[in-house]
Amino acid sequence: MILFKKDWKKYKGAIPDYKTTNISAIKTAFIYKRMGVENWNFILALHNPELQGINPHDENLPRHIKDLIHDELANNPWYYFREVALVPAKGSIEPVRFRLNRANVALYWCYFNHMTTLLIQARQTGKSLSTDQLYVWLIEYGTFNYTIEMLTKDNKLRGENIDRVKKIISLLPDWLNFRNKKDANNNEYIDIKIKDTKLNTNVSQMTETGAFKVGRGLTAPTVGIDEICFVSNLSITLSALLPSMDAARESAMNSGQPYGTMFYTTAGFLDDPTGEYVYNNIYSKSYFFKEKLFDCEDNDALMKVVKNVSKSGIVLIEMNHRKLGYTDEWLKERMAAALAKGERAAADYLLIWSRGKITSALDKNIIKRLENSIKESDSLEISPQSMTIEWYVSDEEREEYKYKPFVFGLDTSNAFGDDDIGFHARDPITGATIAKGKYNMISLNAFGEFIFWFMKKYTKSVLIIERHSSAMGILDHLESLFRASGINIFSRVFNWVVDDYKSRPKEYQDLIHRSKQNPEYFYVTNKKKFGFVTMGSGRSSRSMLYSDVLMESIKYTGDLTYDRNLVYQMIKLEVKDGRIDHKTGEHDDLVFAYMLTYWFLTRAKNLKYYGFNPNLVLSNVYISDDEMKDERKDMEERSKKKVIIDEINKIVELMESSTERVFVYKLNHRLKILKSKLKDSDVLSLNIEERIKELSKKHKVGL
Repeated sequence: MILFKKDWKKYKGAIPDYKTTNISAIKTAFIYKRMGVENWNFILALHNPELQGINPHDENLPRHIKDLIHDELANNPWYYFREVALVPAKGSIEPVRFRLNRANVALYWCYFNHMTTLLIQARQTGKSLSTDQLYVWLIEYGTFNYTIEMLTKDNKLRGENIDRVKKIISLLPDWLNFRNKKDANNNEYIDIKIKDTKLNTNVSQMTETGAFKVGRGLTAPTVGIDEICFVSNLSITLSALLPSMDAARESAMNSGQPYGTMFYTTAGFLDDPTGEYVYNNIYSKSYFFKEKLFDCEDNDALMKVVKNVSKSGIVLIEMNHRKLGYTDEWLKERMAAALAKGERAAADYLLIWSRGKITSALDKNIIKRLENSIKESDSLEISPQSMTIEWYVSDEEREEYKYKPFVFGLDTSNAFGDDDIGFHARDPITGATIAKGKYNMISLNAFGEFIFWFMKKYTKSVLIIERHSSAMGILDHLESLFRASGINIFSRVFNWVVDDYKSRPKEYQDLIHRSKQNPEYFYVTNKKKFGFVTMGSGRSSRSMLYSDVLMESIKYTGDLTYDRNLVYQMIKLEVKDGRIDHKTGEHDDLVFAYMLTYWFLTRAKNLKYYGFNPNLVLSNVYISDDEMKDERKDMEERSKKKVIIDEINKIVELMESSTERVFVYKLNHRLKILKSKLKDSDVLSLNIEERIKELSKKHKVGL
């Protein structure tokens, strides 16, 4: 079958069938094309062009055409989904064509690439129907001597699944249906004896012994778990299931048959043991699917990209109603019809993991604000090292960041599976999240090369890294690569030599003069001054980051957080011994990287050395959306304000450089007058606010 662009060469004469009468397939393919996916038409693949325009549901087709269709179905599941699969239509006698969309295409593509997937989809958008169609193709056309195991949360759901599969099979033309009267007809399994294939269903168990027994029994090359967030004793079932699948999968691989694992569900509850388990062990540790993956060269390249992020190798496919072509009006109607309200509605229809009774360190209004900021990233960038970066800006804006300054933070780890390296990039003027990444099972040398590639491509980017764990090894490798390229690491990575330029002027002067003479020696003797080290107290204390920096960042830039994983990590923070921190067993890698970028913009000194204009840093930040709208409506008022703020910036610069006390007092008097002309709701550059606080301490004047 055709999955990757180069696969077209394997099937001589294969064509993309642009004349298919399944409009959903055409629409979905062209959505991919508009998204910039090069390998956009694989779902239109037709191995045998002789079948173009032929209706496989025609009972009167010539024998040789029927034989060609059988061959096509055996080798090309896209043909089945596109041309053969039908769905019972509600309120109508006539069935309708199966609708291909971004969710089921992603699911199928990952499955045929043997990727374990977690599919989260809004209720009533065809989540289970998609897996049912795959099961039908597997037992009818794609396999022989083969068993599929499906686990559901209860008997009711099992019966609904079996009933749907039976109806789908009943809609196949007689000459394409291998089932007959001798095959089983019950509510627990479906078999096709002539092919020795079987779809077997199981129900979750309330006891630990029963759950383990069910898990051991799911020994099949293909396993699907429906509504996984609501399966009782899931952790026990999975601990028994996953190891037991190896032999069946190896057998399927050796015989050239498909295999894979699929979890599909609506969002769960974080205060429920199963929901919490799925979120912490599957959802949070998965690779977030992006259609850019379709452009991987082959399965090996795909596996490498996914494994660099996710130790488990699980791919998360999360699709809200809009991604599937449904309108907000449609969603409102469905929610009203289902009488869906509150957290249950948020989970079922909005894909929000409900907190239930779980307490958070953040106020409920802050949580709501953060959740409202969540949006899909605009694009996915894959580096030559197979690392991925999710960008929250358009491709055009991303090009601009190659030449304009921004800061990104790294919360490092040893990257061998237990913890992620968190990556967060922030625009220095708006404070918005512009990019995010997380990385796990990787070589630290390869990671250093990735950071070098990133910083060389984005020539004005500046890194602030937490100096713990693997950070020093990454920095050593990065410095050697910088030096070979003639790049001064002191101007591209936050360090205390630059930051303490006033309190330790000799060291700073050494940087200006001596670093050019022997850059390697100068780096080695000063490398302990790179990065952000969390201390017990003071400017770099952990408690200061979580209380002051985090809350301040949310206050001013919370509407621009965007990333779902980052928001959920924030929401799950708790109060420990009177301070905010992550829960035991939870992760805060993205939160920490997020805090580092804000700390750099508001509290780091000598930003000019790194290429930032301190007068512009966070200058386009407003406390609320309403204020921002009001300011934009009144251009004249904003122009007047700009004049005042520009003068404030100049006065601050003069006060920083002056030692004349009388002159400082005069400047201070003028500064108070200027600040009095601003409204309480007006916000200065937050970097300027911090500098004014420092001056107040230095000159002992009330600013």
